[in-house]
Amino acid sequence: MDSFGSQALLHASINRSSDSGDPEVEYRVKKVTEKFSECMHIVANEPSLAMFRIQEHIRKSLPKLAECKMELGQTQQLVQGAYYDVDYAIRAVSDIQNSTQSFASIENMLKDSITCKRQLNAKAQAAKAVKASRDSPLTLIKDETGETASTGSNT
Repeated sequence: MDSFGSQALLHASINRSSDSGDPEVEYRVKKVTEKFSECMHIVANEPSLAMFRIQEHIRKSLPKLAECKMELGQTQQLVQGAYYDVDYAIRAVSDIQNSTQSFASIENMLKDSITCKRQLNAKAQAAKAVKASRDSPLTLIKDETGETASTGSNT
């Protein structure tokens, strides 16, 4: 009910009571209509007051909430990056542990390669020595101690 309606009700009650001529009744009717009008005004405006309070609360708390949301997003990105790094490191360590057989195999192959290379070098040196002995008049003779002595014709 608007204030115009309550004023009309007030005037109607005053007119009726003025007919009776009792000032006390007029005063009581006027008080009752004023209280009724005030109650109607409060009831009519209560939802808008509640909405104003909600709007005020949102206006004050929304910037803080937006900042917290932004910080939470940044923290989530950092945590996700750290998670990926840790997951990658775990997989790398696991792969290294699983590759011990491969490393052992590589080590054996390297040892075999070194042995073969030494044998090839020894054969190449022996071939050079044989070729050199054929080409030179001096021959290399090993004595019982394992030392080589050269003999040849001195002309």
